[in-house]
Amino acid sequence: MKMKALFLAAVLLFTLLPAAALAAGPASPPQNLTATPSDATSMKLTWSAPANFGGLAITGYEVSKDGGATWIPTGSIAQTYWFTSLTPFAVYSFGVRAVNALYLGEAAYVTATMALPGQFRLQYGQHLYIFNGGYVIESAPNLAVTTGHSDYRSYTGDYLLTGGTSGTPLTNTTVTVMADYTSGGRIIMLDGLHIFSTATSPVALQTQASVNMDLAGDNELGCPGSGAALGVPLSAALTLGGGGTLIAANNGAGAGIGGGFIGGSGTVTISGGTVCASSYYGAGIGGGQTGGGTVTISGGTVCASSYYGAGIGSGDSGGGGGTVTISGGTICASSDYGAGIGGGYRGGGGTVTISGGTVCASSYYGAGIGSGQNGGGTGTVTISGGSIHADIQAPMGRFGFDPSTMPVRCHEFNTCKAAGDAVTRADILPLLHPDCTLPTAYIFSGVRADAGGKVYLWLPCDVRPGILRGDANCDGKVSAEDAALVLRALAGLSTLSEQGELNADVTGGGVGAEDAAMILRFLAGLIGAL
Repeated sequence: MKMKALFLAAVLLFTLLPAAALAAGPASPPQNLTATPSDATSMKLTWSAPANFGGLAITGYEVSKDGGATWIPTGSIAQTYWFTSLTPFAVYSFGVRAVNALYLGEAAYVTATMALPGQFRLQYGQHLYIFNGGYVIESAPNLAVTTGHSDYRSYTGDYLLTGGTSGTPLTNTTVTVMADYTSGGRIIMLDGLHIFSTATSPVALQTQASVNMDLAGDNELGCPGSGAALGVPLSAALTLGGGGTLIAANNGAGAGIGGGFIGGSGTVTISGGTVCASSYYGAGIGGGQTGGGTVTISGGTVCASSYYGAGIGSGDSGGGGGTVTISGGTICASSDYGAGIGGGYRGGGGTVTISGGTVCASSYYGAGIGSGQNGGGTGTVTISGGSIHADIQAPMGRFGFDPSTMPVRCHEFNTCKAAGDAVTRADILPLLHPDCTLPTAYIFSGVRADAGGKVYLWLPCDVRPGILRGDANCDGKVSAEDAALVLRALAGLSTLSEQGELNADVTGGGVGAEDAAMILRFLAGLIGAL
């Protein structure tokens, strides 16, 4: 009886269904499915209706981003859907299928990478050539490539380049910005790009190219040979900015950033970001081994070093040292045989102009600012602002030339501020000697305290800080450390700064052991004042 009842129910249901439902089935795949990125994490799907609805009206659609493993109802019959919060540069298999009253339709699929036009996750063996109106990707180096190449793609927007990791940088991979490229407000951004190239520059501009390059994330470019890690040849121009970091290292004859082995650098301008550039024979930033360069720094944090070249300026034998202009930023430039800023080991001092920023320039055998150890000329140095500390051991003197020829000299001020804090004109005025005035033309743009709270201002020779009697180490207070420093200086175990000597001479007539004794008696309360 039970089986008979079920049979009769099925017959009744069959007789009540409309003929269309009895002939229905799944809809065919939606047509013309496309996936278009709107940014690095969002993808827009669009499609048109299936050619065959399956005999019933379409009631909705379902979409997938994992090749059909999971499906999401769109909630409407609209033929568009946005996926968000996707992973940049990941590859997705997007799908869509129609739904009618009885069936899930057949699916259509499209594979897409989360990247906008101009975004490249470079791979091993890829060589990207960027023209003014497009690009070509080759599987082998080909500097003869032209816009007539069969793989040339038209594109005139911004570029974003990434690829490799810090532990596993790309090799046999290069980026070349061709000679016809002009920025025109466009940006080439490095965002997590790590390339080590053994044969040539990992990233290079061709002569005449003009590039605005922004930094995002951490980036590393390395080259052990004759090409610069970031190549900027003569007549090319590079402006670096943004908020990311770049390490550009060459342990051969090219610069970290700038020129290759033979020839100088084009124009390198740094306005932001954190840039660390180094070389062995070339400049950290500037010319390769035999060239000078033109470097302008107005912002950011810059660390530039070399063994035989200048930290910033020219390479080992780079002739005149190039032209370096600094108006802002925090700069540390060092060399062993070249100048910190200026000429290489066998190069002249070039032209160095500083009107702002916080600069530390040092060398072991060369000048902090000026020429290298065997440089022919001292160059021209003009300082009208900033904090410039040149604490070096240089046979030609602190700046590689006779300081008496300069109308200004270095004055050390202890601001008692934390390292990196901005220092203004108002902070310095109370620290001046009562008989002195601070020139109104001196520029304080980018001036920051060092680790000891000090700044180093290049002011007229008759300007001097106020004297805190007994403060031999210029830390803004009198302590037993000051007495100990005086005794060490007298024994030849340490040195006093110019301001420290003035502060330590509490008895008059020059610093002696009696000054240390007076400081200790003052600290013990045996005398009321120094």
